[in-house]
Amino acid sequence: MMERIYVSLSALIAVFLIAHQAETQGLAPTPLEKVATSYPSRSITSFPILETARQKGFFQREGLNASILYVRGA
Repeated sequence: MMERIYVSLSALIAVFLIAHQAETQGLAPTPLEKVATSYPSRSITSFPILETARQKGFFQREGLNASILYVRGA
């Protein structure tokens, strides 16, 4: 039982070390993909969510350069 715990713990530590090494190697950032995101109305359920996501950098973290566009339904 203890041997199984040690093997699992060792594997977990190895994964964290590899992930940390990959993160700190200074790899060149990939260019952001340009996308257009639209919303149909200026309501509480659409615009604030997209704008908050843009301001918080959620799109950039996913590799997207999002343009938020209002598209009227009429």
